[in-house]
Amino acid sequence: TGFVGMALSYGLSLNFAFVVSIEMQCKLANQIISVERVNQYMDIQSEAAEVVEENRPLSDWPQNGNVDIRDLKVIRCKYLQGKK
Repeated sequence: TGFVGMALSYGLSLNFAFVVSIEMQCKLANQIISVERVNQYMDIQSEAAEVVEENRPLSDWPQNGNVDIRDLKVIRCKYLQGKK
């Protein structure tokens, strides 16, 4: 019975060591991937300027965002009646 208890104790400690080992490998893999991503982001071209002077809208371009809807007609599709 002492041998069985020792075997169970040894097996449980090996199981714990295995779990800790896998956890450490996963953390290491995450850190390596993070470094790889930073390295990739360093090679990305920067975005264009917010205002491109050569591509500005005309001076008569509307200054506000209002939309006027005139003579709007809405019809209901007979095919979709009764469906939700």
